[in-house]
Amino acid sequence: MAYGPYGDDPRQPSIPPMPAAWQQPASGPPMTPAPPQPYGQQVSGIPYPGMPQSVPPRQAVQPYGAPGPWTQGAGGAFDPLTGEPLSPKSKVVAGLLQIFLGQFGVGRFYTGHIGLAIAQIAVVWSWVGIFGCLGLLTFGFGLLFIPLILLWPLIDGIVLLVGRQRDSDGYLLRS
Repeated sequence: MAYGPYGDDPRQPSIPPMPAAWQQPASGPPMTPAPPQPYGQQVSGIPYPGMPQSVPPRQAVQPYGAPGPWTQGAGGAFDPLTGEPLSPKSKVVAGLLQIFLGQFGVGRFYTGHIGLAIAQIAVVWSWVGIFGCLGLLTFGFGLLFIPLILLWPLIDGIVLLVGRQRDSDGYLLRS
């Protein structure tokens, strides 16, 4: 059986010819690919374009418990976990003020959340007034609800103490 001029089977699809730009030049030495570079060696003197020629020396690692780079900052300390700047206000002070004087919004005034502090005052004292009057009308039964109303400042103070709360400027309260 005779197949095509190159011995290929005419029943099989033929491969299209290579574009002229990809073909070997008619004159001159044949093109051969460059030998591959061994792993880890640079092709030129510069590792990558735009990279510096030399690597800066490594800085010494601070021992555990030594003051780290977060203790020197413009205007205050930085959080060691996230690197965020910390507020000059303490979350312990804010939490304790909120627990003991939260019905007056003092803890939230301290953190700079003025609107929330005013809302706490308005809600707590209006409900104390309502249930106080109701207590007079119901022979003291309405007075039983007043401790429930004071739960909001108590829970808010605990959240200030335990959570990662922020002041009105958006900075984390320091521990």
